[in-house]
This record gives sequence, structure tokens and C-alpha cells, in this order.
Amino acid sequence: MPPVTLPFPVSLDPELKEPLFRQLADQIREGILNGLLKSGDFLPATRNLADELGVSRFTVVESYRMLTSQGYLEAGRGAGSRVSRQLPLVTVTPASAQTPAKKSKAAQPVKLSDYGERILSIATVGAQNPYFTPALNYGGVPIDLLPLTQWRRKVAYYTRATESDAFEYWSDPQGYPPLREAIAAYISRARAVKTSADQIAVFSGYQPALECIARVLLNPGDVAVVENPGYVGASRIFAYQGAKIFPISVDENGLQVNKLAEMSDQPRLILTTPSLQEPTGVALSLPRRLELLEYARARNVFVIEDDYDSEYRYGSRPIPSLQSLDEHEKVIYLTTFRKMLYPLVRLAFLVLPKALVPVVKLAKASGEKDLPMLEQCVLTDLINEGELERHVQKTRAVFNKSRQNLVQAISHNFGRKVTISRENSGTHLLVRFNLPVSDEAIIEAAREYDLDLVSTQNSYIDGQVTPGEFLWSFINIPDQGIGRKVQLFARSVKPAI
Repeated sequence: MPPVTLPFPVSLDPELKEPLFRQLADQIREGILNGLLKSGDFLPATRNLADELGVSRFTVVESYRMLTSQGYLEAGRGAGSRVSRQLPLVTVTPASAQTPAKKSKAAQPVKLSDYGERILSIATVGAQNPYFTPALNYGGVPIDLLPLTQWRRKVAYYTRATESDAFEYWSDPQGYPPLREAIAAYISRARAVKTSADQIAVFSGYQPALECIARVLLNPGDVAVVENPGYVGASRIFAYQGAKIFPISVDENGLQVNKLAEMSDQPRLILTTPSLQEPTGVALSLPRRLELLEYARARNVFVIEDDYDSEYRYGSRPIPSLQSLDEHEKVIYLTTFRKMLYPLVRLAFLVLPKALVPVVKLAKASGEKDLPMLEQCVLTDLINEGELERHVQKTRAVFNKSRQNLVQAISHNFGRKVTISRENSGTHLLVRFNLPVSDEAIIEAAREYDLDLVSTQNSYIDGQVTPGEFLWSFINIPDQGIGRKVQLFARSVKPAI
């Protein structure tokens, strides 16, 4: 039986900004919509199509995965991918059945706001956020480590007790007051944050919180400083508000604060991750923390302290927050419960300087006035009863063991061909391979053995990508077998070692 081929030519252009796998997916989708590929038709094997097109198998695999998630393809048992038997709700017109249509007036272009035009026109820095991918478990702990028993018990209590706060209507835009009280006490203990419940605003997630700050502080043309490499989603949020993005490099001591003096325009906002920089894992040194706070005070600039993932530090106590050193209320503290409790909780919160509380409250009231009460009530009890801190302590111990096992396996099998730059914090390692193979080849080999690697290329805002640099998650690896998997992975790239 001859190998399956596509019934139409495919043209991929590596010079385009759009990734090759998206180009391929678009052309296959068009073939399905035009009837050239019919429901139930099998697609070529990923390796065969990759050889035919002269691209890596990873490109074809990602194209098929994208189309499967959109409903255009389905996995055929033991026989590869095929066109879905039940396609998405779109009009499928076979090419042979197409008839010339009467000429009609050209559709009028949609008139968008400046904000809408910016969203469409901004070339996103990095195709996606690498920390919210399946390979990194979407930034959450494994399900079997979640406090599900405690969560179910509390949900049952609040849904039975119809006179509980979960059935009341709370109109405070800053969030459920008892939850804000509990958060204030918790972050005072865990992160040395100086605050009261009145300065806390609860949001449905990290991005809504950051968007709110961007809306109230940034005008088009203002400058926002971000770390490079760093979380590209923040850069997009600032850019959508019309801000100019100024990336500053990170070294072994964190954000290079001295480079702020080299800027021709004074920034309006500075976003930093001082306790656990992503993806490098470094912490901002004390001298630089003091230098940054003095810069913010002298120039009346607000600093957003992104404290995501700071709970997971191994072999040493968590580093106190930058906000705890701030004597002039220039630091906006931002963090989320997502890393600890996803998918049970995605709530995030801001600790605001007193001067910003009124405007953030009004801005939040116009966009996200109410949050689910059941979630807030349950989370309040988990914090007040110490369950959250016990959960963090438990998962920290499990992750530390997994981290040590993975570090040992990588070091043993790769030796000097790999550098592990972060070994004491977070939920994944930063590794740099010194191998004469492409990043795609490394990812493809890792996937073959169910190893969770993600390239850091989308974290570099200025395009200065470091080849061979990956995030390697250790929170989902089993107690047994990781050494063997890493050994097989190393052998698969052995010709390069």
C-alpha cells in the first residue's frame, strides 16, 4: 500500500514571521474546508510529511496537534491522524462544487478603536507564554498533590449552609473582605509584606490584575521597563495600552538596575521578579533592590513586584519581598494562587500603595466587579486554618526530592554537555545543552520519552535567543524511572555527544 500523501501542494516560507507549523496547519485546514481532504481521510505520517517538506518532524507534529485541538483532525487508532468525522461548525464547500458567485460590493472594513488596532498590529514578542503549556503542566502542581479532601469538605459545607456568605451578594470590587484579611495575614507571615486588607485587591487571575494597573498608570507613549528574558505576556499587556517597551537584561544578580540610568526617556512602570526571575531563576541582590527602590523614589516611578512562584525555594528560606523594603510606597506587589492551587484556584491579588487604592477600586468596578463567592469563601478558610501553608510545605518537600533526582540524572547522563543554571528554586530547571543539534530535535527526542522540556526562545523580548536553552519541569516526574528516561533521552542524541 503506497504511503498517504496530501492531495495538494504545500508551500512553507521560513522567512515569514508566522512559524512553519502554523503555515502548514493553515494550508491543511484550507484543504479540509475546500473539500480536498474529506471527513475520515488519513493524513501522511508525521515523519514522512516532514521528510517530504524538508522540515523537522516537530513542525508536522505541532501542526497536527493544533488542528486536532481545533476539531479538524482526530487520532486514528494505530493509524495516525485523519480528518475528523464531525468537523467544527463551518461551511465545507468541495472545490469541485464551487460556482462563480455574483459580484457583490466589497465588505466594509471593520472600524476598530486605537486599542483594537494596537492588538492587531503589535508583533507579539514570543509566540506564546512558555509557562502555560502542557509540558509545564500549565503552571500548576500535580492533581494528586492538591488539597482535594479539604477543598471538597469546605465546598460541601458552604453549599449546604444556605445562610453562609457564599450565598450573599458582595459588591466590594476589591474582593471578599474576610479573604483580604486572610491574605494580608498570610503574606505578612510568608513574604514579610507590609499591608492591610484595605490595600489588597483580588482579581480572577494574574493578567486581569496586571491589565488593571496598566490601564490606570500607562498612557500611549509611556515607557514600561520589563526584564529580558522574562514573561512576554506582560510586555503585550503594556504594549496594548500603547506603551513603549524597554527590555533590560538580567544577569546572575537579577535585573541590571544600572541600565535604567542609560534610558533617554524616564519609565512610568518597571516590572521585575526579584525573588525568582523567570526563566533564569536568579534573585535580585540586596544592593540592586535598594538601588531600584531609590531610583523609583527619586523619579516617582512605580515598580510592579511580580512574586509568582516564590514559595518554592529549596535549601534556604524564602527571600523577603521587595515590598518589605519599600519605605516610600512605590512598589505594587502582585502574585497569584495559581502555582499553588491550580486548577482549584486561579485568583490573584495586588497589594497597592495607599495612593492607588481609590483609582484601582473604581477601575476594577468597571471591569471585574464581582468574583465567585464560593471560591473566595473556601480559600479564606484554607488560609485561616493553615491548610494552604501545610500544602506548600508538603509540595515543597516533594518537589525538592524530584528536583534532586532530575539534576542527578541530567548530570550523570550529559556531563559537561549540559549546564544547569538553577538548582534551588521554582518548579523547573533552566538547562543549556552544548550539542550540535537543533532545539526542535532536542524537544522531539524529549517528547519521545515523556520528558517535559520547553524552549526559552519565547522569553527573549529583544530576539537575542540563546540556542539550546530549555526549561525542564520536575514537578510531574515519578519517584522511579526518571533516571532511565533521561538515559534513553541522552542516548537518542548520542551521535551529537
